[in-house]
Amino acid sequence: MRIRVKGHNISDYSNNTKEELEQYFIHMCTMANFEKVKYLLDSPEFNGITRPHPHTDNDKAFNWLMRKESTQIIDYLIFEYNIERTKDIDEILNKHNNTYSEIVKNKFVLREVNKLLNSDLAVNEKAINKIKI
Repeated sequence: MRIRVKGHNISDYSNNTKEELEQYFIHMCTMANFEKVKYLLDSPEFNGITRPHPHTDNDKAFNWLMRKESTQIIDYLIFEYNIERTKDIDEILNKHNNTYSEIVKNKFVLREVNKLLNSDLAVNEKAINKIKI
């Protein structure tokens, strides 16, 4: 696969630096290309050293996703990739200050509520199993 990032050809991801992959990640977010964003973050081809970081460049990618209102990628980052809600993300959400930014803020809250509920369910299941014994 041949791709271009800021005028540079990238033909094999494994030969690129982390910085090049992060620029490509941001570029794919500007294009709202879900499959490539997911591949860059999840592919076993990348180890922790070369895998692009979603908070690259003060969450520039997240800012683009908010501008594009890219629900599929934002949902993936929040619910599956478990992206941290950083100070930069809060600033981006406040800067956009529209209905969509409120929806995204609520998604972060929903994720935390889901974690609490799952935690409580796990504790309750252990208690139920002890009672059955």
